[in-house]
Amino acid sequence: MRILSLSAVVCSLVFAGCTKMPEYSENNITPEPTQEEIAQNVQNIFGTTFSPDQDWSTTKAGSVTITANAALDNIAKVQILTGSPFGNKDANGSEILNEAAVTVGQKVTLTYDAPSDITRLYAACVSSNGKYFIKGFDPGQATVEFNSLETNASHTRGVSADLLSGLPEPQLGNAIASFNKQNGSEGWENDMLYPIKDVQLKGYSSVKGETYLPDALMLILNDYDSDFKNDLRNIIFEYLPNKGLNVEKIRNSDFFNENCYAITTGKNEPIVLSPVYYQDGGFQEFINCDIYYYYFKESDLKDKDPLQYIKSLPKYMAAELRRTERNKYKSTGLPRDVIKKETGYPLIYWGDGIPTKDTKGSFYFPEGYKIGFFIHAKKSDQQGELYCDGRLNKEINTLESFNGKTNKLRNSGLSETDPRMVWIGVNGKNYLLGEPGTDSDFNDMILEIEGGIVTFDSNIEVPNVTYTYCFEDRLDGDYDMNDVVIKAKRINQTQIMYSLEACGAYDELYLKNINGDVLNDNKEIHAMFNADQESFINTEGGNPHTPIREIIEVSPTFSMASIDPSEQIYIYNKTYNRNIYLSRLGEDPHAIMIPYDYQYPLEKNNINKAYKDFVNWGMTPGSYHNWYKNPENGEVYTLSVFKDATLK
Repeated sequence: MRILSLSAVVCSLVFAGCTKMPEYSENNITPEPTQEEIAQNVQNIFGTTFSPDQDWSTTKAGSVTITANAALDNIAKVQILTGSPFGNKDANGSEILNEAAVTVGQKVTLTYDAPSDITRLYAACVSSNGKYFIKGFDPGQATVEFNSLETNASHTRGVSADLLSGLPEPQLGNAIASFNKQNGSEGWENDMLYPIKDVQLKGYSSVKGETYLPDALMLILNDYDSDFKNDLRNIIFEYLPNKGLNVEKIRNSDFFNENCYAITTGKNEPIVLSPVYYQDGGFQEFINCDIYYYYFKESDLKDKDPLQYIKSLPKYMAAELRRTERNKYKSTGLPRDVIKKETGYPLIYWGDGIPTKDTKGSFYFPEGYKIGFFIHAKKSDQQGELYCDGRLNKEINTLESFNGKTNKLRNSGLSETDPRMVWIGVNGKNYLLGEPGTDSDFNDMILEIEGGIVTFDSNIEVPNVTYTYCFEDRLDGDYDMNDVVIKAKRINQTQIMYSLEACGAYDELYLKNINGDVLNDNKEIHAMFNADQESFINTEGGNPHTPIREIIEVSPTFSMASIDPSEQIYIYNKTYNRNIYLSRLGEDPHAIMIPYDYQYPLEKNNINKAYKDFVNWGMTPGSYHNWYKNPENGEVYTLSVFKDATLK
């Protein structure tokens, strides 16, 4: 490797209280221990021996050739990601394994070192303004292209007006009282829900086996291709896991409450709602729910109480799911845990103000309207209007009972202003995720809203993966694994930032195979910090030393976990005249690399005291992959963490 640029300088002061007399001096060195003594030391510290099949690897190396042909306005770079970045502005835990600058259509091969527990990676095309388009791939897959996701008609960015051919002109039917009005909730006195005329009655019967007749305004759409289905499932349930109390993620969404409104583009394309996922409890949410919407202009709120104004707006049916979806599957059975796109329901613009019966609507909205959505739930013990704008959910989230029945929707872990639906933008497409139940995982129903609305895109900032190298300097060490700690981030194909973080050792130690201007094998590690060799550096309490950082140029095929002695980072212990390499199969763990911004143990704390599953991992290869994510409180060093997201 050769130096590219210097990132940081060495702190010139040694912090007070970090010196401690060594247990034995350099001038009185005992002979190297025998293998029997080493094994006995491991047994004494860990209470066991490790599996001879443990190779101490925490990553899987690979490479993939990516074609930059995603459906973005422009493409500035491609990346390999550990997970989907969609959902929150903090990228939902996704991190960058490698990236390269590209032009549209260019092919580029990227190497990566993925955490061992990850079974699905994502290739990403990123525009110059930070918009993401991703596609999942399995570790070991050779190539990724994006254009296959755009070959199906259902993946076009707009919705063709040709879809509306033959549909009757929509008219309003008789309004019905909403749940809020029926229960006398304050501010909802005039709340009325408007169906489309006669649609809710056409062709339906409770007689088993009755032939299903589709809604007059229901569109038949093309299904997603299998790649997109798999990606959508992974993205949604990575963001909002099943049976997880996902409220905090919802509250941290970019599209929360005041920002939950779809904005119309005014283009000559309909806005179409499509149910694309039915929860695996057997469709119960869908067959007991309808979807409604309302709309207004921002200028309408001038000098008005926004919530009272929204409460006064007419609410219109988008889809009577409880009838249409139930009857559609009457003869074939209800779908369970299925992602499938086959029908759509166009939203109608009914003009402004309070409508009258037989009002005729348009399939096209003017520009600049805000559209809000809610679920009209009709299950006997779970009834009411469940708004995407959580400020309108006070009654449904807090009401103890209605019509003499307990309100089960109150038992959901939600505050009085939490939403019941949330937006997520995926590859330029808009999805509403609904929670009409009580477990607050927010993935019981997934609705796609496509056509004439602005895409719900977050300003995503995805950080680079941090790798941590931890070394034990002696064969009969104390296994606190902090004698030398180095962190690293791969910036792109040929640049890595290394950071010398800590030295919890008294021996004379040197870095090998970084070969930078500052981080090199010519200067002893303590001396790099301008510290005495009898000092512990960033492994005890007190004022931390500034890490020493440098950007190094490497080969495009370089692996962070390379075991090639000519490439691998290692430590030379001059006191004992021995090299400390990353541990291999059947060896004791004297050096490990962790794909994480890892908190290493405090001085003299063996690693199993700080991480209770370390021994379990060492004894059972292939298990306990996430041992390094669960430190014990008070047992790890926390004053210095490597979080330079901008890599300056």
